Parts: sequence; C-alpha cells; structure tokens
Amino acid sequence: MGLLGLPDLFWWLIVISAVICLLGFYKDVYFFSVAYPFAVVAMALTILIACARNLTPLLVVHLALLIVWGLRLGRFILERAQTSSYLRHQQRDPRGGMSMSVRVLVWVLVSVLYAVMVTPALLGPVSDRDLGPIGTSDQIVGLVLMAAGCTLEAWADQQKSAAKEREPDAVVTGGLYGWVRCPNYLGEIVFWLGNLIAGLPYIASFGQGFVAVLGLLALVFIMLGATKRLEAQQRERYGDDPEFNAWVLRVPILFPWTPVYSFDTLPLPKL
Repeated sequence: MGLLGLPDLFWWLIVISAVICLLGFYKDVYFFSVAYPFAVVAMALTILIACARNLTPLLVVHLALLIVWGLRLGRFILERAQTSSYLRHQQRDPRGGMSMSVRVLVWVLVSVLYAVMVTPALLGPVSDRDLGPIGTSDQIVGLVLMAAGCTLEAWADQQKSAAKEREPDAVVTGGLYGWVRCPNYLGEIVFWLGNLIAGLPYIASFGQGFVAVLGLLALVFIMLGATKRLEAQQRERYGDDPEFNAWVLRVPILFPWTPVYSFDTLPLPKL
C-alpha cells in the first residue's frame, strides 16, 4: 500500500484513465461524455485481469456492473451524438472551446476523478479480507443499488430518445419524467452510491475511506451542477410552454417525493 493506504494498482488506474481521457483533446466535450464511461470500463477490466486470483463471485459482479454500465452509457452517448435533435442542441450551446492550458488541467482532473470514483471496486480485489462467497449485507445492498441505478438511467435514456424521435422539439414530461424531471441523473447517483456501499466492507484505512467517499461526493456535485444547467436550458427553450411550466411546478427536479422543484438558487456552477 502506498499514499493514503491506496494500492499500487490505483496509480495505474489513473494512467489508464488518462489515456482514455486523451479523447478530450479531439473534442472538449469528450472529457465528460465519451471518455467518462469508457475510462470506467477500461479500469474495471484492468482490475478484473490484474486481480483475477483474488476475486469472489460478488467482486466479479461488482466489476461486471461497472463494465455493463460503462458500455451501455458509452454506446448511448455515441448514438445520441448522431441524432438531429442533439446536433441542434449543440449548435445552440453558447460555450466556447477550451484553451490548451485549460484542456490539460481538465484532462488531469477528470483522469484522477474517474479513478477515484472506481476506487471502491478496487479495494475488495486487493484486500486480504475474506467475506465469504455470499459477502455481507452492505455489499449485497450496494450491488442491488448499482443494478437499480444502471437500469433507471438506461430506462430514462431510452424513454427520452424515443420521445425525441417522435417530437424532437418537445420537452419530455411522460413516463419516468413524470416522476422526476432528471431520472437519468438520479439513476447515475444511485449507481455510484451503490458502488461506494458495495466497497465499504473492504475499506481498511482513513485514507481509503476518504478517497472512496470523495469520489461519490464529486459525482453528486457534478450531477447537481448538470441538473441546474439543464434546468436553465429548458427554461430558456420552453419557458413559454404552459405544459412545461405545469410540469416544472408539479414534478420534483431530481429527487422524487421531495418538494424540491428547482436548483436555480443552488450555489453551484451550471456544469
């Protein structure tokens, strides 16, 4: 174990993440879109191969869920980029390109962040702790949450894509979007929360716990900022639509069964 009690393989994961994140130098948005899921897939496969002898069935499931999530999301992002509605949305995006110095900084930050997020899945395969073939209750709960989050995100993406094919310029208010306005972002938060919980039994030091929790907190921060930005974009685009305004007042923005309908006043950047 090295700095913060992290295994040597963690530092290799950062290198692997950095290689995948080089995609961002081709298009800035790839730092946060295409590179994100495929970096997770590459790191999970690395752990699977490097720690094959130490894997229990539940650890294999944990890594497999990361791979399935990453492949599904990566494919969705690539396919979405070819749709006419998404291309029009990109044309309306007022943000300019990054300077080279900013690109390098973002590359370093996201490369480390993606490795940090995967850390809970790394601790089990490198740990000497034997939880037995059926693991612990928190490990099982974490895996169930990962599967639920992945399913929710995929279902939400599918519903939105289908709705946009029918009406490219209409806001999606039905299905899961009638339950919470950003179900795909909610699914992502649930997925990574499950990832942390599944790795909790293997945390052996304060440093490991700090890094594992930091990854989830960063993800939640990013999802809150992305939700705030999406809210602003939708208000600008659909603000004169009575159906949209009724939906905003009726459906919670990110967390279901809560009276939180807007992040407009939340002191977060619109990521």
